[in-house]
Amino acid sequence: GNSGGSHRPKSDKDESKEFVRPLGAEDSLLHKEYIKGYPDNTIRPENNLTREEASAILDRVTEDKSMTKKVFNYPDVEQNRWSYNNIENLSNKGGIKGYPDGKFKPVNKITRAEAATILVRLENETGSNKNIPEEIKNHWAKEEINIAIEKGWIKGYEDGSIKADAYITRAEFVALVNRMLGRNVNYDKIEEEIIPSKVL
Repeated sequence: GNSGGSHRPKSDKDESKEFVRPLGAEDSLLHKEYIKGYPDNTIRPENNLTREEASAILDRVTEDKSMTKKVFNYPDVEQNRWSYNNIENLSNKGGIKGYPDGKFKPVNKITRAEAATILVRLENETGSNKNIPEEIKNHWAKEEINIAIEKGWIKGYEDGSIKADAYITRAEFVALVNRMLGRNVNYDKIEEEIIPSKVL
């Protein structure tokens, strides 16, 4: 995530180091660096992901996705906010929406269910809706979560649980996005502090 500064995304030269580097094809969109560190050069992989951070990540990896031309005037997203362009872009791509009161609530934390729902809707994915795990059979996002499971994006925890309403961490979200992209990770070039976080 970033903080402060112009609402226009900074160039790679100005931003902190990323912490996921792909294997090869460095110039393709598939292998674009999409996770940036904080201004103090920390990664904070176990921090919970916010709505604006998720918007920034997903806007970067879907640069080629078509958009509507609607202007989303979220009253709590100022035009000089660092994530303004990302939020508006992702909203136009159909990946994220505001709340019923019209606000976006950019610093709200995202749950694992919300993360799965955003990706499924962004990619227009469908599934069989069969074999929905007992843990989520009454969940509001059961279909989207199950699609993410069917696609192999969500693996669950070692005890088999999904924990749909738990807040997702930055490291977990990276794992989810990489699986969605079919993207391999070069663990030799990842900061040591994120290596233990390989499940979602």
